[in-house]
Amino acid sequence: FDIICFLETWLTDNKHIVNYVNIPGFKINYLNRIGKRGGGVVIYIREETVSKFEIRKDIMALEKDLEHLWIEFEGKNKKSNNLLCVIYQPSFDKPSKEIWLQKLDHILSQVNASWSGSIIITGDMKIGLFKESDIQNKYLYILDSYNLHHHIEKPTRQKSLIDHMITNIPKKVLH
Repeated sequence: FDIICFLETWLTDNKHIVNYVNIPGFKINYLNRIGKRGGGVVIYIREETVSKFEIRKDIMALEKDLEHLWIEFEGKNKKSNNLLCVIYQPSFDKPSKEIWLQKLDHILSQVNASWSGSIIITGDMKIGLFKESDIQNKYLYILDSYNLHHHIEKPTRQKSLIDHMITNIPKKVLH
């Protein structure tokens, strides 16, 4: 793999812990949960194949209290940049999910207005896609509004599908 995403890392800014989770040949980029235990997201990037990338702090600043990490990296040619996000939505309760969806919609509206390349979003959304609900319908409506497609079709945890892989390039994703 050239890029590996993890969530619920439980990392802290302790350099000894971060050194412990380094993978040789990969650059580690992480965002820790602030003020609470648990959470956190990380993206590992293979240094030899993805030589140029940028952490998109501007996108992350749109909703600072969400656990999301965005990077931009070059595709196969210099004119085909990609935008990758790993995101974690920790709550199972409906009011928290509704607030999270509003914030996700805000981020995606800003990205959609300024980005024309590939978008890849992965993470634990805690929004089940096998059983219809108001939250699921709102979530799918938001994705559809920005021409984003969900790609995972099988359960990711027991009998539920709460871990998602979303792109705006459905024909380039193998199932």
